[in-house]
This record gives sequence, structure tokens and C-alpha cells, in this order.
Amino acid sequence: MKAFALKLLTLSASGIVVLAQAQPPVQKTQVRGQVVDEVGKPVPGAAWKIAGTEVLKDGKWTRVIRLGDPLDSFADAQGRFVISYGEPIRFDLQFHKAGFAPGFLYEIAADSPDLKVTLKRGESIHGTVTRIVNGKKVEVAGETVELRLPSQDVWYQEQVSTDANGKFEFRACAPPHEPPLPPGNSFGPVSDQASSRERKWQVACRGKVVQVDVSDGQAIETVNFESELSPNMNE
Repeated sequence: MKAFALKLLTLSASGIVVLAQAQPPVQKTQVRGQVVDEVGKPVPGAAWKIAGTEVLKDGKWTRVIRLGDPLDSFADAQGRFVISYGEPIRFDLQFHKAGFAPGFLYEIAADSPDLKVTLKRGESIHGTVTRIVNGKKVEVAGETVELRLPSQDVWYQEQVSTDANGKFEFRACAPPHEPPLPPGNSFGPVSDQASSRERKWQVACRGKVVQVDVSDGQAIETVNFESELSPNMNE
């Protein structure tokens, strides 16, 4: 097939006919992939988000800092997802689905044709939320508990509500090591960047934060939260 350029005749303000050539469409690049479990079966409806972005400027990768937490997108019934962009770019991606540990990918090129993202069951991070009422410990149902993983860009955050017995559960694997920021992209002391890559999971509830050591294949101690009943709280 022969390539051709579309030419347009336009009338300028002075009444002169101008021959203009239409610009070629921007060529978009795509990240394509599939989310699967440990035996290779698709994980339908897995949530994913772009947790970090780098663009190519003057031959160097430069981190794009964004404010706020990006919204989740979702894989289809076969666990497949697509991201399209029209410029040289690479991504950090986060994936999660109830019953699985979160998954992370770093510095994924925008023209990656066939990614396989494996979500593992990981280890159970669980516990109970209680409060003291008239000297007695009472389980709290419907309390929000959050799982976090610090990052040099968008933190991983996942929330659940306690059940009727005040219990909650997350799944997690040992934290992956983040790659260092590209040269010239320092946003704090080098020591801070190094410590951010040696990360620990955090569980937060009612303003309290507990750091949790997670090692693959090792059971995790129960994480419990307890508070006194304040005068403005209902029993």
C-alpha cells in the first residue's frame, strides 16, 4: 500500500488560498499484559494502577511527580489490560485482588507487548480491632483498617472493614526492592531514598500505625488494635 499525504485547501484572512498538509497521526505505544495466579490461570477483574511515571527528556529518564492517588482500573474477564500512550514513557504498576498479595512491576517500557503479572497468595496479615467499654474488651465491627507500603512515588494502600467479630485480614509478600531513581531525580537525601527501598508493610487503624515484617513462607504475628471508648463514641 502506497503512503500518501492529505492536502487541504484553506482560505487565509487575506483571501489567499493556502495549500496545507495534514500532520500524520501520533503513533501510540501500548503496554499489554495479563494478570494470572500462581498456576497460570487468569485473575478476572484484578485492579491495577500506574504508581509511577518516567518520561524521556534529552536522552534521560525523568520522574514525573503527581499529586493525589490515581484511580484503579480493572483487568477484563481474562485478566487482560492495556495502557496506551503517545510518547516515550515507562511505568511503575501496582496490582491487587481480594485473596491475593499485591503485585508490583517497575520501569515497564511503553511498548511492552506481552506482560505476565503473577499474583501470589502470600502470607496472612490479620488481627482484631477492639475497644474497652466499662472495663470490658468489645470487638468493633465495621472499622476501617488500611494496609500500606511506602514508596518513592505513589504508596500502595488497601482498605478493608472489620467483620462482625472485629477481625480483618490482608495478604502480602515480602516487599519488593524499588529501583533507584534516575540520575538527577533526587527528591530528598540519599539516605532517605535508600531507606525507602528497604520497606516494611504498615497496618493502620484509628491513627495508629504498626510496621509488619513480612518474609515469604513465614507466618506473621497477629496485629491487634485496642482503644478506650471516648465520651463521643456510641457503644
